[in-house]
Amino acid sequence: MTAQLDIKEGLQRALHVTIPVIEWHTKTAELLTKRAKSAKIQGFRPGKAPLDVVKKHYGASVAEEALDAIVSKHLFAGCQENNVTPITRPSIETLKAEADQDIEFTATFEVEPTIEAIEFAGVPLEKIVSEVTTADIENVLTNLQARFATFTESDQAAALKHRLTFDFEGFVDGVAFEGGKAEKFQLVLGEGRMIPGFEEGLLGLTAGAEKRIHVTFPAEYQADLAGKAAEFAINVHHVEVPVLAELTEDFCRSLGVVDGQIDTLKKEIRLTLERELTKTLRNKQREQAFDKLLEINALEVPAAEVHDEVHHLMEKAQERFKEMAKQQTGSVPKELPKFPHGMFEAEALKRVKTGYLVRALIRLANLDITDADVRTLAEELAGPYETPAEVVRYHLDNVDRHNQLKALALEYKVVQHLFDLATVTEKPILYAELMQANA
Repeated sequence: MTAQLDIKEGLQRALHVTIPVIEWHTKTAELLTKRAKSAKIQGFRPGKAPLDVVKKHYGASVAEEALDAIVSKHLFAGCQENNVTPITRPSIETLKAEADQDIEFTATFEVEPTIEAIEFAGVPLEKIVSEVTTADIENVLTNLQARFATFTESDQAAALKHRLTFDFEGFVDGVAFEGGKAEKFQLVLGEGRMIPGFEEGLLGLTAGAEKRIHVTFPAEYQADLAGKAAEFAINVHHVEVPVLAELTEDFCRSLGVVDGQIDTLKKEIRLTLERELTKTLRNKQREQAFDKLLEINALEVPAAEVHDEVHHLMEKAQERFKEMAKQQTGSVPKELPKFPHGMFEAEALKRVKTGYLVRALIRLANLDITDADVRTLAEELAGPYETPAEVVRYHLDNVDRHNQLKALALEYKVVQHLFDLATVTEKPILYAELMQANA
């Protein structure tokens, strides 16, 4: 056998292989003899037909099977000989197989990119610094009080967070349209439940007021109304103002605070906010570090892997669509949208490139994790639960979950290593601003 490797464009390779034809004949004879032992041919007992009769019946198919076998064998051997490992299924582009000539074939495939070094020393990175303050906790408390607020009737003019009870009827070109009428409809101003401009038209109204407001339906609204100008006749029955829930022991217990103490509730709020902050800061650092890693380390990756990742992202998008449809309509549509490949190509390319660079960095920097790293992460994730020890055991004893935690812990170590290599500038930011920007 001879095997010659040609380096094509990018990561494409072509392997040209020549096999002595005698190997084909020998393999065919071997498989034919094996077939004869079990062949069922009319006029003969199973496995008792003469070899020439078996050859007459099965010769062509056995020869094809033998050819497939030796091609696979020498493709593998040729790759080993040339020290190359295909990462995609090799495609046999040309195959020349004649009974009296040596067999020749060409297989094409892609290989992994070779990464000998990672550039990152001195790269400028920003490290966001933030903390949970008493004001942040008080803000959460106020929001909880507002969530459980009651409403009382008022003669005030309608403002944000007030609840209105009103009748309305909509018209397009002076004609009432189906579904555009309601009586004693309740709406809390500022919740964004209505089309743009509708809630704004209700601001300032008082009980007994009548008004006509003018709006335009969004372009993505239902087809018969999309983009059309409309007029709504409004008749207000009541304006109600919110009354915040009092911070009583019963209120605290309704939120799961066993002892009913406001200080205990505040401690739990702080722990929750700090967990959210830690998660957000890690995500910000990961995103910044990996984006920079891609920016300064040019890399070509196998097209086949990008193609596979595109399809993976498409499947995830369809699953999200199914879930949203089920939540909104109670059923899954029979036909799912066919998302174009172009929607996912940039993200797929980014993911594949990042994967190669991160794996190379782990190898080059000899990064590794310990059992203690995994346990620390498991304990961190178990913190919010009522029985954290049980959750930790689940994370550590379940093989799949344990492997997921190992991968996550290693990712954290990669990000920290990149920040250690970089030139880091701290950027203080208020917790509320950070979380609002991340919403």
